[in-house]
Amino acid sequence: MASYLLLDAFKDEADVYVVSTNDSDLVMPMRMVSDDLHRATGLLSPMEPKRSSNELKQTNPSIHRQITVAALAACQLPDVINDGKGKVHRPSKWRLNSEGPDLSEPSNQ
Repeated sequence: MASYLLLDAFKDEADVYVVSTNDSDLVMPMRMVSDDLHRATGLLSPMEPKRSSNELKQTNPSIHRQITVAALAACQLPDVINDGKGKVHRPSKWRLNSEGPDLSEPSNQ
């Protein structure tokens, strides 16, 4: 993802370069886009505010929004999809209840 972010920013492909991540490995690319290339950046944090990466927040993105658990859940595909050629199964560790039987939140929590 970092290479696409940087490549697009080098080519001046957008007005704002937004990532949806909690991965602090993107701190340097985010800083390069904003500080070195003088482009606007955005961060969509897919975690609760207390679990969001402080390092990413410290890149001072122009836009910073939290993605709620409800919004993430609404974007999840079903565990099994019939695509007309057969069934496609979501890997078990990615299933909606993979965090345990008491939780029904998306598995990326």
